[in-house]
Amino acid sequence: MKANKEILSYISSETLDQTNIYNCHKTINDLFDKYSDNHYMLNKINNYIANLLPIHLDNDLKNYNKKQERYDKLIENSRDFIDKYLNSNNYFYCSSSEIYFKYDSINYSTCKVDDIIHEVCSLINRNENITAWKHKIKLNIQKEIRERNIFDSIPDTDTIQFVINNLMPLFLNNKDQVKYFLTIIGDIILKKNEQYEYLIDIGCKKLIKLLSSLAYEYFGANHFNNFKYKYHEQHTNCRIVFVDKNIVNNKYNPITDLLINNFNNNLLNLFIVGIHYSKRYENSENYLKNVCDNELYNNINLLENNDRFVCKFIESMIERTTHNDEMIDLNTPLTTNHVYNHISGKNMHYLWKLFLKENNLPNIYLLSIFKTTLKNTITHNEKLDIYIGISSKKIPIISLFMEFWNKTMICEEINIIESPDNTNIATDIDIFHEPLTAEYSLEISEIILLFKYWLNKNNHDNISNINEPIIIEIIGHFFENVVIEEETFINNIKNLLWDKNEDIIRFLAEYKTQTLKLNKKRIIKIDNLYSIYCTQQKTHENNFIVHKNYFKKFVYEYLQEYIVDTAISVAWIEKTM
Repeated sequence: MKANKEILSYISSETLDQTNIYNCHKTINDLFDKYSDNHYMLNKINNYIANLLPIHLDNDLKNYNKKQERYDKLIENSRDFIDKYLNSNNYFYCSSSEIYFKYDSINYSTCKVDDIIHEVCSLINRNENITAWKHKIKLNIQKEIRERNIFDSIPDTDTIQFVINNLMPLFLNNKDQVKYFLTIIGDIILKKNEQYEYLIDIGCKKLIKLLSSLAYEYFGANHFNNFKYKYHEQHTNCRIVFVDKNIVNNKYNPITDLLINNFNNNLLNLFIVGIHYSKRYENSENYLKNVCDNELYNNINLLENNDRFVCKFIESMIERTTHNDEMIDLNTPLTTNHVYNHISGKNMHYLWKLFLKENNLPNIYLLSIFKTTLKNTITHNEKLDIYIGISSKKIPIISLFMEFWNKTMICEEINIIESPDNTNIATDIDIFHEPLTAEYSLEISEIILLFKYWLNKNNHDNISNINEPIIIEIIGHFFENVVIEEETFINNIKNLLWDKNEDIIRFLAEYKTQTLKLNKKRIIKIDNLYSIYCTQQKTHENNFIVHKNYFKKFVYEYLQEYIVDTAISVAWIEKTM
C-alpha cells in the first residue's frame, strides 16, 4: 500500500512538472505572438527572460534552500528535544481512566497533563532553536505519551522486589504465593480469567475493597467481586488464596494500614507489577501450572475435589483406634491419659474449624459433603451423633477445658457488694456501709492460668499447646452466648477457684489492719497500693494477680468516697477508729 502511494506520488509529481513546462512555453509563445509586430515589447520580453529571470530565480532558489535548511534543522532539533524528554521521563497513559502516569525506575505515580505541559514549555523556552515550534512540540509530546499504554510498562527489578518483599509476610513468606496473588490482580485489571473465583480469608475484605477502589480509579477496572470470603458447595472454578491469618486478623495493626505504610501510601506499584506478571505468564492459571510446585498447585486447587479436601482433613486431624461401638461409655470422664474411641458431631465440627485455621484456610462450608465423606469413611452412630473408632490429639484439651468450664465457671449479670458494719476491724473484710455494684470479668490469659491450675489440682497431665487463640476458638465454638470483648476478656463471669473481687477486698482489709498496727496513717497512691498488692499476692497459694486496670477500677468503685485524685485519703483508715 505504501509502495503504491509512492508510485502515485511520483507519477503525480512528474505530471505536474510536465504541466508547468507546457504552461511556461505556452505563456512565452503567447507573449511573442501578442507582441510579434511590436519591436519594443519583444526587446522587453527578451530582457526579462534573458537577463532578469535567471537572477530572480537564482535568488529565489537560494532563499528557498536557506528556508528549507532552517526548517530541516528545526525538525531535527524538535525531534531531538522530544526524544530526549520522553527518554528521560517515563510517562504512560490509561485511556479508560484518562490518567497520566510517571515512572522514576522505582515508583509509579499519577501526574497531571498540565504539569507535563508546563515542564515542557519551561524547557523549550530555554532552547532558542525550537521556541518557534513550542506549541507543535508540546502537542506532539502529549500525543506520543498518550500512545504509551500503562499496561505495556515493564517495571524494573527494584520495583518488583520492593512489592514482593512487602507482601511476603502476608502470604506466609512464600514468594510463589505472592506472585500468584499479583498475577490474579493483573488478570482482574486486564479482564482475564473472569470465570474463576478466588477464596480468601474474610480478614482481607477491607484490603480487597481498597484495591478494588484504587484499581477503578487508576484503570477503570472494577471486577474484584471475583474474590470470595466464604465457600459453599455450589461454587465452581474456585482457587484458594492463602494468607497469614495472624496478620489479617490483627485488630491492632489492620492489614490495610500495614500495607499502606509498607508501600509508602502508594499501592500503584502493586498494580503495575501484577499487570506485568499477568502479561508475562499470560494469566494466573498458567502461572500455577508452569511455575508453582505440585504441592502449592494442589493446595490452591483443593476445592476442585471436595472429597479429596475432606480426606486431607481426616488424614491430618483424625486417628484410628481399635475400640468399637459397644465399648463407648459417654459418662466416663475423659483425661489426657484416656484412650479416645469416639468424636461427637459438635467436636468434629470444631476440629474442622481448627483444621481451617491451622492451615490458614478461609471459611469453607462443605456441610453435606463433609458429613457424607466422613460417614463413608468412619462409622457413625446417628442416634448419639458420634463417630466411632477414631480419636484426635486435639480432643483432650477440648474435653478437659469443657469439664473445667462447667465445674468452675459462674456467669452472672451483676454482683452486689455489701459492706457490713465495721464493728471488728481485725476480722472485717468489707469496709463500706453503702452497697456497690461491681462487674466481674475474666481475661483470656487469666482463664488459661485458672485452667492450668485446675489441671494440676486435679492431677491431670499438663497440656503444652494451650494458648489464647485456641481457648478463644473453643469458647467461641462451644459457648456461643459468651461474648469475648476485643478477644481479650469476658464480662459478667467469675471462677470458683479465684474470686478476683474478694481477693482485692481481702488485701484491702489486710493492708488496712497492717497500717493501723504500724500507726502509719497516710495517703497512698493507688498505683503504689497495686505494687504492694502484687508483692503480697505472690505469697498466697494460687499466686493469681489481678491485672492493674481491673484493680484500679475496682478500688475506684469500692472506695469511691475516699478517692482524692489518684490516691486514697487517710479518712479511709480513720473511718474505723
